[in-house]
Amino acid sequence: MAAKQGSNPSRIGTWKDERRHKKLILNSVKRPKLLIAAEIALTFVIIVYLTKICMLIASIYSGFGKIGISMAAMVFEIVMMYIAFDSLIGISSNRPKSWRKTVRSGIIMIVMMAVSNIITHASSGLSLVVFRTEFVLLIMIPTIFIMMTKSVREYYTPPMTENKPLIDWIRYLGIDPLYEAQRFELAYDE
Repeated sequence: MAAKQGSNPSRIGTWKDERRHKKLILNSVKRPKLLIAAEIALTFVIIVYLTKICMLIASIYSGFGKIGISMAAMVFEIVMMYIAFDSLIGISSNRPKSWRKTVRSGIIMIVMMAVSNIITHASSGLSLVVFRTEFVLLIMIPTIFIMMTKSVREYYTPPMTENKPLIDWIRYLGIDPLYEAQRFELAYDE
């Protein structure tokens, strides 16, 4: 029996094994239910930022307050909404970088919301809709704690590696690598 032109019978068996292994790896990595709560919280934060941006646009259109301050505040709110949206998109991928991006953005949102509540000036459109810092803390601190739980960290752990302790994940928020690149080099016998 002649093989088809361009086909390699030995490769077919390997392809099936690769497909089976890929399926095993994908089925072993299931998204924790806690991530759904974090996604809902980030969605709510995006809605808050959209509300603030709409109020700023309405205040600029109606001529309330100083337009320059309102425009600067609107740019700030758009950037913060982008950070939240970027985290929401990446949270479902099981890459450690997505974990770091989500936790970092939560910390940035908490700090920036506190700063904006301190600097909010009565002559900007933001004075029309001011969310208390406690409100954002109530949403973002549980989200950060969800990201720190063991099941969520296991979800973001690369395949065939052990889960690192929490302190290593916290260091990873800075500039420390979570996994050394040299550990993933392939060594061949010669």
